[in-house]
Amino acid sequence: LGIAMGIVLLKIAVLFPIANLFGYCGRADATLFAIALSQAGEFAFVLFGAAGPLLPPATLSLLNAAVAVSMLTTPLLFILYEKALAPRLAEQPAVPAVVDQANPVIIAGFGRFGQVVSRVLNGLRISATLIDHDPNQVDLVRRFGNPAYYGDASRLDVLERAGLARARLLIVAIDDYEAALRTVRQVRRRYPELALIARAHSRSDAYEYMDLGVPAVREAFGSALDAAELAMRALGHGPVAARRVVTQFRRHDEELMELM
Repeated sequence: LGIAMGIVLLKIAVLFPIANLFGYCGRADATLFAIALSQAGEFAFVLFGAAGPLLPPATLSLLNAAVAVSMLTTPLLFILYEKALAPRLAEQPAVPAVVDQANPVIIAGFGRFGQVVSRVLNGLRISATLIDHDPNQVDLVRRFGNPAYYGDASRLDVLERAGLARARLLIVAIDDYEAALRTVRQVRRRYPELALIARAHSRSDAYEYMDLGVPAVREAFGSALDAAELAMRALGHGPVAARRVVTQFRRHDEELMELM
């Protein structure tokens, strides 16, 4: 056991810096590389067999046993890595905390919905403060030169640190619909004059926002209408007729929502 552990630890100590030297990204990958190759190889059995005439049988048995035990440690080390080491070694990107940029717009939640809104505003040179709870998403956005901040956008104190009191518009695009609705209610109570737009995940969510007097955009409604228009054109309807039908359907559905 001592020889086997010595082999494994020695190889890990040698392989870890080699992994860093040859460009493995971060401690997690380098550690995984070192663990994967830490055991003695099967070729050791061939070498010991060839060395039979030179070494006593007891020594050969001891060495063969040490190699076998070192191989048995590999799955155990992988389990240890996945359960204990990987979460600690995972390197989170350095993301800044939320600060007040005095921008007129705050976008709470920067998933696929918030990204499109931000791009349109950016094209009009309207500055927006972007907040998201995913540090990897924030890091990716900042790499493209867009100011984004890490924080729980459903918390009122985080929004206030982002300059909610001075903002003209808050766009709530949080993935968690319950958290989004709770945020809208809190903001509406504290800042009744602030303009709000909310991303609605369903028709029932839209009703909740309408009760609060907040314009709600159903996330799948517009894209579904676009698909319906394309379907009509594929079936032989002209582009003008297809657009007219879709426009009428949108108006009818919105009037129905108001009525209900």
